[in-house]
Amino acid sequence: MNAVHTRLAALPLALAALVAAAPALAAPAPPPSDAAIAADFTPAARVVARVVACTDDSAPLPDAAPEKVVRAHCKVVKAAMARYEKRWLDKALPFLRGVVPAGLPKVVVYPFGGADLTNALAVFPDADEITTISLEHAGDPRILGELDKSTLRRSLSQHAEFLQKLFAVNHNRTIDLGALDGSGLPGPLVFALVGLGVHHRQLVGVRYFDLAPDGTIRYLTAADVEAADATLEKKTGRAAILARNARFGNVELVFTRAAGASGPNQIFRHIRADLSDKALADNPALIAYLDRRAGGKKVTAMTKAASYLLWRDAFSTIRDWLLGHMAWMISDSTGPTPFHAEAAGFEQVTYGAFKALMFSGTHAGEKALRELFESQPRRDIPVFFGYPDKVNQKHLVITRPKGSKDPAP
Repeated sequence: MNAVHTRLAALPLALAALVAAAPALAAPAPPPSDAAIAADFTPAARVVARVVACTDDSAPLPDAAPEKVVRAHCKVVKAAMARYEKRWLDKALPFLRGVVPAGLPKVVVYPFGGADLTNALAVFPDADEITTISLEHAGDPRILGELDKSTLRRSLSQHAEFLQKLFAVNHNRTIDLGALDGSGLPGPLVFALVGLGVHHRQLVGVRYFDLAPDGTIRYLTAADVEAADATLEKKTGRAAILARNARFGNVELVFTRAAGASGPNQIFRHIRADLSDKALADNPALIAYLDRRAGGKKVTAMTKAASYLLWRDAFSTIRDWLLGHMAWMISDSTGPTPFHAEAAGFEQVTYGAFKALMFSGTHAGEKALRELFESQPRRDIPVFFGYPDKVNQKHLVITRPKGSKDPAP
């Protein structure tokens, strides 16, 4: 081979060596992730936490929120939180640590949950991810900065009354949350922020999102927010508030773990959705989202004060999804009925006592549940967990795979 041929033969090797030596020049920069370009609602949410939830003293006060007004409101809210911690949390946490087994999946699904991060963290303080689903919109935190003083005072009064009632009975009603929807303040977001305060977590980030048909999360970008604002500017008064809260229906909060705990920050998502069979058939994105949460494995489930909707045939889709994807569930009497649980391969362990539904009417599940409680030894429960029964008895139901060795004293 002559010298020219030798040099030509060596060119491919030389070029390969050059590319290998400078990969940064050859590879284009990856596109930003959807999360990276999401609109950041954290500053606005921190103002809500300061003014309404009373859990962040570092956020600035808007012009419509004089410090004297906020101080008076927060005195009421913090007193209610302190009573809740003393009367419920201090008793419930040791009990729950003895009931909830170690090793459960770290992804929690809480249907009919109404943004109830307070109770979700009490039961699952180490969860990586918690999703609540209910009819209520998370709401737009920016509305707070736009209210006049009289509207803000009226809205604060509504929220203080709601939180006092919530902490007194430890469950909320859809009608109560619905009444807050047009108050000018984002009720479910406030509810979640209060949960962070009760459990001494620090808010890290707030984003809003939609669900794509395949269940992937699509965070709202600044352009999405600008487009929504332009559309909603055509509405005025209470209609404008309702429309804005409806557009910002799904929220994601990122927050720190408990002091001394290791691991990445925790995630909470609240999704506004109708969980009836018809609604889920019309909008399959939610079930696709839940499938992604399970990721081919299992989730941990929870529900309480759910109006016995899981008992109804019209809510069989979400019931069947839970029974097909959950490793373990905690509930009051509004969880799966004994015959639904047994048919899916679960057994149920009871705490407290149950005689009849707190609501009027009859259902085959009522008799089955009463017989289940009567068939098992009485296990004490120190606090109400969701609804009482018709004669105001505390009760709790654990739904677990048959033959489990979980704690059941």
